[in-house]
Amino acid sequence: MHFSIDQSIGRPLDEVEEALFDEKFVAATSALPRVGDCVLVSAKRSGDVITARLHRRFDAPLNAAVRRAIDPSKLTWTEEIQYDTSKHRGRHRIVPDNYADRVSSEYSTALAPSTAGTRRVTSGTMKVRARFVGGQIEKAIVSGLEEYAAAEAKLLTDWS
Repeated sequence: MHFSIDQSIGRPLDEVEEALFDEKFVAATSALPRVGDCVLVSAKRSGDVITARLHRRFDAPLNAAVRRAIDPSKLTWTEEIQYDTSKHRGRHRIVPDNYADRVSSEYSTALAPSTAGTRRVTSGTMKVRARFVGGQIEKAIVSGLEEYAAAEAKLLTDWS
């Protein structure tokens, strides 16, 4: 399933980039909807490129049919990020702790200055291979990502 999220963040681009790789900000995202236990595992800078790893847990209700195929407590993953601060673009890959044979996702982010502060565009794919309910799971996860992204944009705007 392809997804795209276009957002406005009321904070200058350089402050948004700094917050996204700040250990305290990442920990604060644990309180946002749909995703929990957010931890910045590592962040290393080499020139203009930041290589980071975040660990997360999906924290949203799933219907009974989906729960028969996927154990919600096992929906945890590491997000691997390559972010170029000179281009304000990142590539993200989701590496599931469980269900690696059934769940895969890659997406990109692009930040740009805007009149409101910063514009963030996220687009990518979410693929869940599960007989009969794969599409439902993809929709649930993408819906959760959209809700999370909106809450994260607000947190970024309010972050100090």
